[in-house]
Amino acid sequence: MARHTLYILSVMLLAFCFAGCDDDSDGDYYPSLLTDFVTAETDNKGIVSKVTFDDGAMYNVTKQSISSEMPDTTLRCLAIYTKEGAVYDFYQLKLVFSDEARPADQFKDRSVAPVKMVSQWKSGKYVNMHLGVMTTGNGKHEYGFSIDSVVSKTTYVSLLHKRPEGDAESYTQDVYMSLPLTLETDSVCLSVNTYDGLVSREYNIE
Repeated sequence: MARHTLYILSVMLLAFCFAGCDDDSDGDYYPSLLTDFVTAETDNKGIVSKVTFDDGAMYNVTKQSISSEMPDTTLRCLAIYTKEGAVYDFYQLKLVFSDEARPADQFKDRSVAPVKMVSQWKSGKYVNMHLGVMTTGNGKHEYGFSIDSVVSKTTYVSLLHKRPEGDAESYTQDVYMSLPLTLETDSVCLSVNTYDGLVSREYNIE
């Protein structure tokens, strides 16, 4: 993708399969499905071979049907999995938007269309967000992280959001994204334009 335009968020459901539950097998125990942000690594065929959690824990993926169209790539994903003791079983990975913050002059469009802030938190070397985006599903929304300024060892970053032309606000779509904390300052202050006003939160970079 071109570096001088907003990146287009393409939320892909990576292929997955698993055995269905047998309705007649009363008494069987099925562990609860969990969700978490991870980085996933694909092999030369695009098969996801392992995932790494933000605390550094790394696990192999045994389901050979979890794949993407991007071989030999590290992807930021939302994982859906189960955990039984030390055994992790990954069922689905959803690709999420994750791009390093870039200088403001690298963006041709600096739109900041409002979103709903559901939650925002830091884990590992990322600031993660769960947003609600109003849409009709007409076209692709574009996102980017813009560096506005650096003051006293704090980098000020804004979430850019461009709505596709003709996309009305009919329903809310869940959108997940991660800002990598690769900035060479002591902290980052991330600002998001919401329907309730500007939300700015500061995080230490360790």
